[in-house]
Amino acid sequence: MRLPMEGPRRRIAVDVDGTVTADHPEWWNGDFGEPHTEAIEWVNQQYINGHTIMLYTARPEKVRHETAAWLRDNGVRYHALVMEKLSAAMYVDNRAVPAKLIQQPSAPDVGAVNDTVNEWFDD
Repeated sequence: MRLPMEGPRRRIAVDVDGTVTADHPEWWNGDFGEPHTEAIEWVNQQYINGHTIMLYTARPEKVRHETAAWLRDNGVRYHALVMEKLSAAMYVDNRAVPAKLIQQPSAPDVGAVNDTVNEWFDD
């Protein structure tokens, strides 16, 4: 069932490791991690609400099939999977949202998250 949209549809980029996974798994050793249920529920709700979900990961292209299988097996709904993101110790972005914000049972809708991020940068 699609819930009514509030505001415009948005494109949402969501990291895999440490966001929809509960930890940073050792995928290179075949450990693709445990699912982070609350984060997956949030991502799926945004998908149902009509937003475009783009998952991204620093995992290499050679594990795309296994990563996609993990996402499917754990019920993660998305439109695109982008492999080999820029690897860095820290990402600074005016649209950044801490994973912990969506990894809670009462995570806000994407519109509320966007408003919170904008408030942080308006100060």
